[in-house]
Amino acid sequence: MAHILHNCGRHAGDKLRIDIENIVTKFYNHFSSSAKRVQELKEVFEFVDEEYTALYKNVPTQWLKRCPSALWKLLTNVEDGEDVPCELQAYLMFLQNSLKVFFDAVFKVEGDQTTVCELFELMTNLKLILSQREQDRFFGLETSTLLQQFPTAQAAVIEQDFLTFYQIALAYLNKWFDFTDGNYLKHISCLAIKRKFSFQDLRGAAEALKISFKLDMNQLYDEFCILLPCVKEIATTTNPVASKWTALLKHVSAPNMTALASLALSIPVTNAFVERMFSLMTAAWTETRNRATVELIKSELLVKVNYSYTCQEFYRHISQAGNGLELRRHRGTHTRRGTTKETWEHTGDWKESLRRIPTQQKDSSADRPRRYRGFRNVSAKRTALLEVYSSDRMV
Repeated sequence: MAHILHNCGRHAGDKLRIDIENIVTKFYNHFSSSAKRVQELKEVFEFVDEEYTALYKNVPTQWLKRCPSALWKLLTNVEDGEDVPCELQAYLMFLQNSLKVFFDAVFKVEGDQTTVCELFELMTNLKLILSQREQDRFFGLETSTLLQQFPTAQAAVIEQDFLTFYQIALAYLNKWFDFTDGNYLKHISCLAIKRKFSFQDLRGAAEALKISFKLDMNQLYDEFCILLPCVKEIATTTNPVASKWTALLKHVSAPNMTALASLALSIPVTNAFVERMFSLMTAAWTETRNRATVELIKSELLVKVNYSYTCQEFYRHISQAGNGLELRRHRGTHTRRGTTKETWEHTGDWKESLRRIPTQQKDSSADRPRRYRGFRNVSAKRTALLEVYSSDRMV
């Protein structure tokens, strides 16, 4: 869904008379190719009294956001002779205002708390905003003020181009998203609990999700009657949808209502989270860590996604939970050279377990784990491990 929103704004922008994306890309290509040009760019920032910000490479999903504010300020003073502003300035101002509508919608869709129950309302609101902008001929307050400085004929051509932008965007939305009553997203929008809903709405949601044959509809009605007073109260709050259902079903046994809400909330709105996980995995599984196991990378991803601790906070958390950790020895694990070694896993107090590691071991590099080659015995290895685990910045 986020791709549809992004492509909608980009497709409409491509139909404008001035290719803004190409201009932004040329900005980057020109100033990133030499140190001398970068110095000239710094002088531009100094001229408009702005702090220097490096130009970022063009990203297809947010190309307009990559244009620094200093260049915007510079363009505000550009005139095309006889105090007539440059057309490029008008187009940049218009896109800065109109594309924000698409960016805000994309951020909502990709939000962690957004559910599929809110998707139809979100898309409908976007369509209403674009339709109203076209009807009112609203291009942004600064853009409208700037257009008054153009000759009448030239301003009319620019305005018509901006109106075409809205028309193409609306046509693209209607093509790729179903706004009719047949869309199942409309029937399950009542499960967002943003307003009071009836039993007929619940029944329509169950039929749209094709789960009505698995539910006891008579019992679902009884559950609805019991929860109705709470629905009126919860609908007035601004909590996320999942939190609303948690509060609604916390103290009441409603198996049919729970099954219906669970299925709706389990439907992914976008694949942004999955793509984010692949990005984190790529950052963790680098060429220098090519011997890392799947279990190790999985554990690191679980920690990154589910914990918001700093290094010090995570160290204290592990220290407090240390009673459930202990190193357990396993024999007979094969190394890559065909020999055997002893491996360890955490099942108890890991600090105490490290101290109990035996100090005698053959001084053969083939028999020692590769990470600790260079230690003369396990006693030195144990000391090094204790130093690592005791250091806040290394956790």
